[in-house]
Amino acid sequence: MNRSRPQNPFLSDSPEATLDHGKYFGACQRSGLILLEGELGAGKTLWTRGFAEGMGLPADVYSPTYTVLNVYRQADLALYHLDLYRLNCFEEIHDLGLFEALDAGFPCVVEWPERVPELSALPHLRVRIEAMGEQTRSLMVEEHCPS
Repeated sequence: MNRSRPQNPFLSDSPEATLDHGKYFGACQRSGLILLEGELGAGKTLWTRGFAEGMGLPADVYSPTYTVLNVYRQADLALYHLDLYRLNCFEEIHDLGLFEALDAGFPCVVEWPERVPELSALPHLRVRIEAMGEQTRSLMVEEHCPS
């Protein structure tokens, strides 16, 4: 895997390239909020699997659509992976432990962050994945540090 920062936007021509994009950010981003945007099937969970691998977590990452939250841990590493598709308000995420995880310094990858727009007011890394074809994806990464 190439360790230089991917172009922005990054054009992925395969699932492996999307996975590698996530690996890069997992190796660099050891804490904080990561908001993943994209339609169903765009590759959000695949990107998160790469992120976990980049962190050094040997986790079998899968979509938390029905569980809402998956936590992957090994020794002092942890990755919180949330899917907010079924949530409707900011108050519902308090019980999930998102803020405790952020306070503890763990990265929190959130799929469907648009369901809880208040998250955009927090410092975060936003990754937008857009399907351009059957396997082609455009990945745009933006850092947000609201004042």
